[in-house]
Amino acid sequence: MEPDTSREGEASGNRRDSRIAKACLWLAALLLPAMLFVTLHGVARRTANGWEWIARVYASQSLAKDRTQDAGSVTHVVLTGRVLQTGVQRMGMNLGDQAFYNSAQMMKNLVSRNAGFEGLAWQSVLHCRVASTGQCTDAMAAAKWGDGFWQGASYEVISGAAEGHTGHITASRKADGTHGVELSLDGNVPLHSGDYIIARKQFPGNAQAGWWVEQGGGKVETEFKDLSPHTPGRQALRIVAASSGQSMGIEAFFDSSTDRSFLRM
Repeated sequence: MEPDTSREGEASGNRRDSRIAKACLWLAALLLPAMLFVTLHGVARRTANGWEWIARVYASQSLAKDRTQDAGSVTHVVLTGRVLQTGVQRMGMNLGDQAFYNSAQMMKNLVSRNAGFEGLAWQSVLHCRVASTGQCTDAMAAAKWGDGFWQGASYEVISGAAEGHTGHITASRKADGTHGVELSLDGNVPLHSGDYIIARKQFPGNAQAGWWVEQGGGKVETEFKDLSPHTPGRQALRIVAASSGQSMGIEAFFDSSTDRSFLRM
C-alpha cells in the first residue's frame, strides 16, 4: 500500500501555517507598542495643541482596540473649533522664589539684589473687590502696607470698562483684616467690582539696600548729585572712610550654600 502523501503534506502545511501565525502574533505583540509610540511621538511634534494631541492618543488606542474586536470597525475623532468649556483658568508655571543661593538663582545678573544702588521700585497688581468712581478696596485683607504707603503712586487700570486709564493715587489706607487696602484715585476713574489695577511707586534713597555692609568706623550714604553723566540711574552709593583707622565696605553673595554649587562659570 502506498503511503498517503497528501495527508502528510496537508499536516505539514498546517504545522507550517501554525508556526507562521504564531510568529506573526509575536511580531505584532513586539511592534504594536513601538508603532503606538512612533505615532504619538510624531503627533506631539506636529501640533502645539495639547488637546489635539490627547484626542489623537485616544483615537490611536481606540483604533487598535477596535481592530482586535472587529476588523471593520473604525473610530473617528473629529476636532473642531467649537468651545465645550469656557471660563477655564489659564495654565502657568510656578518658578518659586528668587534668591542668591541654591536653585533660586534665576537672574542673569548674579548680584541682582541691587546691583545699581538704586532706590526701591514697588509694583503690585491689586484686585478691586469693592469699587466705585475713584475708589478701590483691594481683595487682600492680610496686606501689610501701612497708612499712606501707596499715596503718590501712579496707577493703571488693566481690566474692565476703564482699562487703560492712568493717574495717581491720592490716598491709601491700610488693610484691617476684613478689608484690603483702600485707595483713592484721581481722575474720577469709573471702577467696578472685579477690576484690576497696577500700582507703581518709587522709593528713593537707601542705596545700600540688598548689600551686606561691613562696618569699620566709616559710613555709607546715598548720593543724588555727584553722578556719572552717562548713568541711566538716579542715585549712587557713597562710601566714606575719611579718618585714620576707618574702613568701610559692602558685600554681596551668590551660590553660597556650603559644599554645594548650583552655578558653573
